[in-house]
Amino acid sequence: MAAGRLSVKDQQALQVVTQIASNNPDNMELAAYYGKILIQSGELAEGEKQLQKVIASGKADWKVYSALGSALDQQGRYDDARKAYQQALSERPNEISVLNNLGMSYALSGDLKQAEQVLQKASDLPGGAARLHTDALGVQKRAVLTASTGVIGVRLPAM
Repeated sequence: MAAGRLSVKDQQALQVVTQIASNNPDNMELAAYYGKILIQSGELAEGEKQLQKVIASGKADWKVYSALGSALDQQGRYDDARKAYQQALSERPNEISVLNNLGMSYALSGDLKQAEQVLQKASDLPGGAARLHTDALGVQKRAVLTASTGVIGVRLPAM
């Protein structure tokens, strides 16, 4: 477990959710929640496994596909991530958070032209510009941190 990414309180909460999920393996709503928490804690493969279980059950919603896309992006599996985001968008067209994640996926893989198009579409939606501005600030902060640690980052187009 990526204990370094979690506070002691969060580690304890994850242990409780892990126990509850293991005692209720057929509860797909719980499996989806557990998968998302695992991804947030850095347990990408296990989180992906839980979300794939929900998808296989036929009980996945757009949020499950979006979370799966995020896990896949973090693993560098950009094509698979985009398929998950597209599935989320098929269920929830014009969802700003999914469009944002899809745009970021393109940016992470170096396809800045496609990233700009998707992010512009999200920005044009009601409330989209403010949401993307906040996310862009987060990306800029990560880019500065990345630059200071010597790891090469992706430079995103101006919005």
